[in-house]
Amino acid sequence: MDANKRKERLYILLQRQKAKEQKQVFDTLFEECIAALGDGTIIYSEKKTEEIYELFDNDIDERCISYGVMVQTQY
Repeated sequence: MDANKRKERLYILLQRQKAKEQKQVFDTLFEECIAALGDGTIIYSEKKTEEIYELFDNDIDERCISYGVMVQTQY
């Protein structure tokens, strides 16, 4: 039983290490993207981003309807 517990514990630790390494890569890429976008870059929360997208999507739909263009959205 001890061997199985150690094996399981080692597996969990290895998974955590892999996740940590992936997060570091993500953090680095994110920081590089933000730096490339410039000083005026604003980072919104996921919820705020969804609100902005929804407003944008609704505005586009309204404009297309007013111009007589059929809009089909796939999600």
